[in-house]
Amino acid sequence: MTDENETRAFEPDASDPRRRHPDPPRVRDALAHAHFAALVLAAVDELAALAAPLVAVASSPNRFNDVAWYDWALVRVGSEVVERDAYCVSESEHRGELARASDRARAASRVLERLEHAGWRELFTQSYGLGFDDELLALVVQEGARWLVYASSNCGGREHVFALGGHEPIAYEAECVTRTDDELIDGRGLVFARWDDPF
Repeated sequence: MTDENETRAFEPDASDPRRRHPDPPRVRDALAHAHFAALVLAAVDELAALAAPLVAVASSPNRFNDVAWYDWALVRVGSEVVERDAYCVSESEHRGELARASDRARAASRVLERLEHAGWRELFTQSYGLGFDDELLALVVQEGARWLVYASSNCGGREHVFALGGHEPIAYEAECVTRTDDELIDGRGLVFARWDDPF
């Protein structure tokens, strides 16, 4: 995030097809979706309580890093970031980094651990019929707004952003226009296009 007061959502540009998805995600399994919504809404409440301009947890079974695909997870609270990176960092190194992290980062890590234990990616797939190749799933609290993000780590074209906790518990909102994993690692926050009537 370049400035704590900067809004990073962009206005739509009709000439950019990445900003208008031809087949926006729709709920395919209402029961799984109800379970998933309860899980992520409780988790994002906990993240929001950490009170930082940018708080995020994310994971992917196959994140792409320009060399290989690997298991990956991220916790960010403000300027602090802790990654679990199976390609570059051993599990013991990750545990050591987490032990040295702040109380807020460890609290966010516990939220992610509960999500992973509850099978949040599997529930997302059951809910929307969208699987995980190189995609990641993230919960983000940015300037007080709460988001769920399903995005490719290799510019794969599926970059869905969902608003959390509005008139619908989970509402499809927009498409990311940059790599979400890189933005969260670097601390810049989400960059996405929003529109009122995209279709």
